[in-house]
Amino acid sequence: MKILIKTLLAIIVAPLALVAADGLVVSVQIDGASQLVVKRDQIYWQHILHVRPGKHGGDYPTLLNDYPWYPQWPNSSATAPGPSAPLAVVTTFSSNTVALIQTAGRGPVAIDQQPSASNDFTLIVTFDDVAADGPDHYGITLSGLSLSILPRLSAEVACIAVSWPTETNRLYRLQYSSLLTTNTWVDLSTPIRGYGTNALFIDSVLGEPRRYYRVITLP
Repeated sequence: MKILIKTLLAIIVAPLALVAADGLVVSVQIDGASQLVVKRDQIYWQHILHVRPGKHGGDYPTLLNDYPWYPQWPNSSATAPGPSAPLAVVTTFSSNTVALIQTAGRGPVAIDQQPSASNDFTLIVTFDDVAADGPDHYGITLSGLSLSILPRLSAEVACIAVSWPTETNRLYRLQYSSLLTTNTWVDLSTPIRGYGTNALFIDSVLGEPRRYYRVITLP
């Protein structure tokens, strides 16, 4: 029996509005040395030495204009060097010179690379807390740029529409199974009567990893 399955999508938007501002205010826990890399379409951490930003004794966000960003890292070691996953942004540099004012932190913070056409407009800011023991709170204000943080979007399958041809006055039962390696099938409905047209059943599958369907004809 031929079964037609259609996927109905629900688009779920996380409760986060677009965050846009002239300038960039950064507040972060630093224990060691890390670089904040700001590009036209993304921002990420490049960790160098000791503990990753915000990872000493917990999981603390990097605040970007008061937006709490929790960077994702490629492995679980809090001391492993390397880049974090990027955060999608839209950055506009008003000139090739970005100014920095440090408002908190015992170690120095400096701009190591100004944005220019030769480096694809990439700004690199280095936070240096290597000389002291333990973490400290750092704050900086960058001017000469505007930054917008894009809203997060995700898509999930909400419903499956299952359709199959029927014969008049025949009864059908729709079943599903989560695994094809077993012969365990679960009824999705009471018997469905055929009228010589296509039967249609809507199955809610939000949060389900997978489902396989079959239709059996009842005596």
